[in-house]
Amino acid sequence: MFRRFARVFKATGAFIVASGGVWICYQVHSTINVIHNILHTNVLDYRQKKIEYIYWKDAINQYLLTSMQDEQNVRGSSNSSVFSEVLLRWWISAQKTLAWRLLHIVKIGDKYEKRRAVNALANLKLLSEWDYQMLAQACDAHIAVALSRTKGCDLRFLLKRPKLWHNKKPPSVKKIIENMIRLLQAIENQSHHSCVENFLSTYERKKWRAHSHEDSPGTSLSPLLEDELLRKALDTLTHYCSIDDNPRGDLLLGSLPMLMDLIQVVENDNKMLSNVLSIISYISTFPDALQVFHATGWLWVLAKWSRHTDASLALPCVKSLANLDKDSHDSVSYPQKVFPLYPPFRSNEDHKADIIFVHGLLGTIFITWRQRDSVKIEYPTIEDTPPRPTFWNNIFLTVGFSGSDKVEDTKSETPETSHLNTQQYKNQLLDIRKEEFEMLGKDFEYVLADLPTAASRCKEEPYSLPGLKSLKEEGLNQNAYSQCWARDWLPQDCPNVRVLGVNYTSTLSQWFPKCPNQNRAKLADRSIEYMHMLHKVGVGQRPIIWITHSMGGLLVKRMLISAYESENKELHNIFRNTKAIVFFSCPHLGSELADLKMPTELLFWPSLEVQELRYRSASLVDLHLRFLQLLEVSPMTILSFAETKATNVTAVKWPVNFVKPHSADPGVGEFFEIPLDHIDICKPVGRHSFLYRKIIKLIREVLQDN
Repeated sequence: MFRRFARVFKATGAFIVASGGVWICYQVHSTINVIHNILHTNVLDYRQKKIEYIYWKDAINQYLLTSMQDEQNVRGSSNSSVFSEVLLRWWISAQKTLAWRLLHIVKIGDKYEKRRAVNALANLKLLSEWDYQMLAQACDAHIAVALSRTKGCDLRFLLKRPKLWHNKKPPSVKKIIENMIRLLQAIENQSHHSCVENFLSTYERKKWRAHSHEDSPGTSLSPLLEDELLRKALDTLTHYCSIDDNPRGDLLLGSLPMLMDLIQVVENDNKMLSNVLSIISYISTFPDALQVFHATGWLWVLAKWSRHTDASLALPCVKSLANLDKDSHDSVSYPQKVFPLYPPFRSNEDHKADIIFVHGLLGTIFITWRQRDSVKIEYPTIEDTPPRPTFWNNIFLTVGFSGSDKVEDTKSETPETSHLNTQQYKNQLLDIRKEEFEMLGKDFEYVLADLPTAASRCKEEPYSLPGLKSLKEEGLNQNAYSQCWARDWLPQDCPNVRVLGVNYTSTLSQWFPKCPNQNRAKLADRSIEYMHMLHKVGVGQRPIIWITHSMGGLLVKRMLISAYESENKELHNIFRNTKAIVFFSCPHLGSELADLKMPTELLFWPSLEVQELRYRSASLVDLHLRFLQLLEVSPMTILSFAETKATNVTAVKWPVNFVKPHSADPGVGEFFEIPLDHIDICKPVGRHSFLYRKIIKLIREVLQDN
């Protein structure tokens, strides 16, 4: 019975299996069709195809290959040129692949791997414009700020302003003023401030006058008045941001787009541009500022201006980027009155010492520490070297100079090869001139500038340098004026140090104070405030060298006394780790100019800073005696310079001796009297100034001993 129906069962089972398979295949086919109708699969290959299509249209890569082919045509084909072309093509392709690999490491690696990958990524060259744009889009805010603080980084790695802002025309001054008025009104509503209130009241009065006479010709707000109003509004906002006890909110973070518009209008006005960047440096201290800076394109703007030679523009940008970069090896948040002068970029090395600059009355870090510009010294120079042949030219260039004074005769040549040999001939003649100059330069000495006229307690000093060495060093910087020698010169002569600058405001008279309701801080109060600010940025963890001018020296002395008396161990280390102090015309015993008679004092109404500088006042004498006692507890190297020339003040050139030599002499350490006035005493004329050479020698001795 079973055998009779076995074939039937087998046939039925086979039919069912075959039918089921056909049904399943049909369902799969139908599903695939539905998916294809929803999403085209070629979308998945869109990115790769677009890169392949655009990549070789890069102008730089095409120029390199074209230049190489032109050289090959001039000199004839060779196996080495073919190999070089293949090598260049492979190298350019590998650069793109390596860039994406490095970006991946930056995202998933540990801290050490991230730092190395960021440095390698920033130094990649020969990428196409398309690659830079793709990488900039792929970078998050943390990677972008790391790249912006990496030396030599191409700014195309950073996102610019959003397209909505980038392509539109610069807004009118009137529109920007309206936006700034709204911001100041919101600030005034949130936290009352008399300076903001005074400006808004002035603005409302001018607006009412213009509105009440709008039908009269010539009474509306003129462009000149608009510019003045914009400047005053910006000054008010800058002053508000400079006060440390202001509440922090989202108002200023939300003003970044408006400030981006403003920077387009004031780009050619360094004073207003510096104010905008100072506001940005204040906003950069906010906890959640990095994402907003990245989204609005401010990282690109800050990276661009941080490379500027003007210290008043570059230093606020360097400070802002440092505040935003929380992943760096030396990550700190700089307060309003402390600026990082060096290093301007990320540094993976441990600094050997902190060099801190503190200016004096009415000074700033942008003015006090610049190179002296009243006298221009002309140095004998060697003619600039003409451009050398390129790398590809050197591969095929046949050297015809045998080491003698004559150049070998050349055979008949094409115009291209003749030009190359002419350039080679010029280079050979220049080498001969340099050799002759080196032999001549051994026979003379270079006398230093800014030599002292008198000295006390000093060692034997060299007042000259070998002529050849000095000319070579000066030749590197003869045309480069330094707006901040603390930033430009010191790191070259004393590497691996951190240079900081304390920047504060002060006044001579109370008739026109900067802020009517701002607390008038005494010398002791200022020093404690600055001591805590410096402690926040890590001062006290390594040897400290102070370089001060005028009242800045008094601030440092009072600061060290406060640190010595502090029970906080970290604050006490500021005193313990102080190894040297440089005083430029510091009034240790006060200034006779501050001793005003009663009628003059009532008329002049000197500020609190000036009142504390009275000659031989009890507070200054006590401060100096306590400072001398500190030197017995912890010895320090003291170097002092005094002015001997009067300073011309006011338009009538009235000569004034601000600090006499007997007041500038602390009674300890080396003391030199320099034939300069109070303003120029801290401004070396060049790197071969006696002032600068003494400071460099002192710093090197401290670094060697510690």
